[in-house]
Amino acid sequence: MTPDPRAAEASASPDAHDGGGSLVPALVGAALSLLFIPLLMYLRDGALDLLAFLLAASGGIYWGVAATDPRRGIKVLEGAAGLAFVIMAVLGLWWTSLWIAVGFVLHGAWDFAHHPRGIRTGLRRWFPPFCATFDWLVALYIVLLR
Repeated sequence: MTPDPRAAEASASPDAHDGGGSLVPALVGAALSLLFIPLLMYLRDGALDLLAFLLAASGGIYWGVAATDPRRGIKVLEGAAGLAFVIMAVLGLWWTSLWIAVGFVLHGAWDFAHHPRGIRTGLRRWFPPFCATFDWLVALYIVLLR
């Protein structure tokens, strides 16, 4: 029996987006990135590998979202987004680190597309501002200091 997509929409929307504003998660994401960037500076040559891994793993989160949502359109959309982040991570290792920076910028934008009035999935309300702030500061690091 096929699950009712409207039931998934109703269940994903209120519970997934309950509570909290976006300023505190954004500040936590910024703080975490400012702690993470010195690690990248310390790793030097290995930093790009770590960043590519994180970008690809971020894409994997959306495969998880796709796998757990009964709506076919969300499965395709989230699966394609996840694949795009993995591809950008690989291009960043094979070609130029700017692909990884672009991937982090686009990942932050994709997270914001999941705000309560956007793409409705099981992502929690705090996740988009947290992750976008982290992603955008890491992308800035890649562009300015690599």
